[in-house]
Amino acid sequence: MPRDDLPTPLPFSEPPPGYRTQSEDTSYWAERLWFEHLRTLDPRETAALVGAACRMMDELLLAGLRREHPSADKGELEWRVAARKYGREFVERFTGRTLPRP
Repeated sequence: MPRDDLPTPLPFSEPPPGYRTQSEDTSYWAERLWFEHLRTLDPRETAALVGAACRMMDELLLAGLRREHPSADKGELEWRVAARKYGREFVERFTGRTLPRP
């Protein structure tokens, strides 16, 4: 049974010349469908999606650092997260602390 709340399919045949999708493994059609969905969200929903994506990236970064530095304590891992996100030089200049080398 058709649903009335689904968006009308958009005619996405070929991408414009020179267009590259945001990710190599995403088709033009899928990307356009995602962008159309994002346009329907209100600002709070958009902010929630962005926040969730940022939290997930932080979790993945921390998991990778734990794997690379299994003996690091919580404080060292937090410094390493900041250095990866913002750059070692910036974090050292901002905090006045010298970070442990990789």
